[in-house]
Amino acid sequence: MFSVTKLSQNSSGKKTISSKDVFVNSQLFQNNNKGDNKNMNSTSIRLTTVSLTLAMAILAMASATTQAADIGTTYLQLPISLESGKQKVVGAVLARPVLKKAEVVSAVSSGNVFTSSESLAAYVPVTTAIAGFTGSDYQLAPASDDHYIVEFTSGPHTGLLKRVTAISGTSVTVSGNLPVIDAGTRFVLRKDHTLASLFGDQTSATASGILAGSAAGSADQFGIFNASGKLVRFFLRSGAGWRDSADRNGVNRNHVRVSMGTGVLMLPAGNKTIYLNGEYRGTRSKISITEANSFLANPYPVAVTLANSGLAGYLLKGSAAGSADQIRFMESGKFIPYFANNSSDFKLASNRTGPSQSAKEIAPGEGFAVLKAGSTARDVAWAPQYLAQ
Repeated sequence: MFSVTKLSQNSSGKKTISSKDVFVNSQLFQNNNKGDNKNMNSTSIRLTTVSLTLAMAILAMASATTQAADIGTTYLQLPISLESGKQKVVGAVLARPVLKKAEVVSAVSSGNVFTSSESLAAYVPVTTAIAGFTGSDYQLAPASDDHYIVEFTSGPHTGLLKRVTAISGTSVTVSGNLPVIDAGTRFVLRKDHTLASLFGDQTSATASGILAGSAAGSADQFGIFNASGKLVRFFLRSGAGWRDSADRNGVNRNHVRVSMGTGVLMLPAGNKTIYLNGEYRGTRSKISITEANSFLANPYPVAVTLANSGLAGYLLKGSAAGSADQIRFMESGKFIPYFANNSSDFKLASNRTGPSQSAKEIAPGEGFAVLKAGSTARDVAWAPQYLAQ
C-alpha cells in the first residue's frame, strides 16, 4: 500500500509533489520526453507520494489463453469514497489488459485509418444490439463487450487513446481523425471498459463495492451520455445483470461502453467506498472528444489542480463560457460550469471576470462533464507523468 499527495508547483516552476517516491516500476514512466511538443516541456507531473491511501497489487500470472502482463506492468486498486445521494463523476482510468502489440506500417497524414504490422482480424468490434433490444442506438445495449481501443506507445503522440470502430485484417479504423503518425509508431490493442468490466456483473459486483438491487431506487445508479447528449441511467439488478433504470425488466446492459479516460455519473445508495481495478498505464492520457457531452476523468493516482492538469492547452478557450469548452463539476447536486479564458486561467462561467479557479482540484479517479463548443472533434490530454528520482 502507498499513499499519494496532491500536486504542487515548486520555486522553479516544475509541477511536483514531495516526499518518498511512489513504489511503482520505473518502466511505467519512461515516456516523459515524448508527447505533444506544446505540453511535454511546459507541464510535466512528477509523481512522488502521500495523502490518498492507495492499494497496489501485482495480479497473478495470466492463464495460457490470455496474454500475460509485461514485466513492469502495475495493477492498482483505486478507492473512491461516496456519500449517500451525492452524485459524483467516477472515471474509467485503469485499463484492461493488453491483447496485442504491433506497429503502424505506413505513415498517416490524415483520416482515421491506419495499417497494423500484425493481423487484428480476431478482434472485430461489436456493432449490433443484444437480442430483444428495440431501441435505435445499439450502444445502449451492445450484444457483447467487444469494444476495442488502441493506445499509441511511442512517438510524439504517446498516450493517445482511440476507440476502434472497425477492423479488417491489418486495417484499423478509429473514431475521430488521427494526427500525423509516423511509420514504426508502436501501439497496443485493449478491450475498452464496460459497466460490467468496471463495476462487476451479477456474479462479481461485491468486488467493486457497488450496491445492486431489485429496482433502481434501491441500488447505486450510473449515468452515461448517449449519442444525443442525454444522460441515461443504469443499475445492477440483483442476480440478473445491468439494466436501464427506467426499464428494470428489459434486456441486459452489461456491455454498455464506458471508454478509457471518460467516466460515469454515480448516484450512490448509501455511504460507501468503491474500488476501481486495472492496469496503471503510467503515461499521459489523451483522448478524442467527439460528442457534445462527455465525461473526462483524472488519470493520476493523485489529486491534480486545473492549473497543473495541462488541460488548458487542449480545451477550446474563450473570453466567455459561451465561446469556450465548458467543464462542469458536480457541486451541491448540480453541474457548475467553468471554462479556460484566453490566458489559460480557469473561471466560473457565471463570473468570467471573477477570481481564478485554476487551483480547483480533481481527486484521483474522479472527473467532470465536458460540454464541447462547436461540432469539431478534438483531442484532450492531461499533462504527462514521470517518476521522481
